[in-house]
Amino acid sequence: LALKPTKSGSLIKSLGTLRINLRLLGSYDSLKGFVRGLETNIRVMDLVSFKKEGDTHNLVVDAYYQPQ
Repeated sequence: LALKPTKSGSLIKSLGTLRINLRLLGSYDSLKGFVRGLETNIRVMDLVSFKKEGDTHNLVVDAYYQPQ
């Protein structure tokens, strides 16, 4: 888990990043639905990389959070 520092006295809190590596099996249409769910999730996430290897889809996703 990584925290990105903010300027001293800033009203913006530090931002934590959680990197998630996923290996998914399924059709391309199912994968598109999954990624669409990431895009509309209340938690802010970025799709960092996507690789297709046969029937397997490898995704790397960064999820962001504010630690307490």
